[in-house]
Amino acid sequence: MSSLAEICRRAAGRFIVLEGIDGAGTTTQGQALVATFERHGHAARFTHQPSALPVGKLLRQFIGGGAGAPRPDWDGMALLFAADRLDHVAREIEPWLAAGITVVCDRYDLSTLAYQSATAGDEQAALPWLRAINQRARRPDVTLVLDVDASVAEARRAQRGGEPELFERRDLQRRLASIYAEAEQLVTGDRLLHVDANGTLAEVEARLLAALEVATR
Repeated sequence: MSSLAEICRRAAGRFIVLEGIDGAGTTTQGQALVATFERHGHAARFTHQPSALPVGKLLRQFIGGGAGAPRPDWDGMALLFAADRLDHVAREIEPWLAAGITVVCDRYDLSTLAYQSATAGDEQAALPWLRAINQRARRPDVTLVLDVDASVAEARRAQRGGEPELFERRDLQRRLASIYAEAEQLVTGDRLLHVDANGTLAEVEARLLAALEVATR
């Protein structure tokens, strides 16, 4: 593998997305990746979807069980995710990239294609519409899918504590794990690599950097 300095140099200024089921480690690994870029002298930002912007905040309330009202059905949630995504891209992601800043995003439209199709009742019927409402979203330079056994992810979520969130149901997470295992079929044309996310934080971080090296050759 190339040195970390060389990997960071080649990947600097790109739009990098991390994806996976709840407990895959996308947040932890994304923050670690940004820290690696910064240690090697490259400006980088960690961000996430739902975003910290107004629509994203509403979505996080729905996902966590708040907002004081019944949440929308899967299609209403999908529209909110799409609206938040476009706002996030326009107000934060594209300006950062234009300034030469590397952007590492915890989830993007692949999450919508996976989660909302899995909760729609008819995945194949839902996918064309989900793609249509996200067609204006800027494409990532690379998407790294953190593949983890559903049981391992469940144990990590249990260690995290707190009440389960909207999508943190055992049956749904197992279905999502199988969807992410074939994620390239959902975003054909995108640069996507799989990373084995079972193991220690250090082991997964090393695999992620190795995948990023491949993606930026």
